[in-house]
Amino acid sequence: MHADRRLETQRLCTLGRAWMVLGERSESFRENGRKFLASYIVRDTDRAALAGTPWAVPEPVGGPAEPTGGDGEHVG
Repeated sequence: MHADRRLETQRLCTLGRAWMVLGERSESFRENGRKFLASYIVRDTDRAALAGTPWAVPEPVGGPAEPTGGDGEHVG
């Protein structure tokens, strides 16, 4: 199980870095990425983690997001 967790972490880091590099190179990718993130992110803590970055997204129109079950997956 430890190896599976390590592999999952490696995948997330690799994909995250690729996402960041592509975002640095393409304004249209950043714009589309922010739109996607605004609809995907539901936890205030995740929104706060992106504040001050090129990926910052505004609070939802309906107010603060509802908490998820804690697994980090999109709910809804």
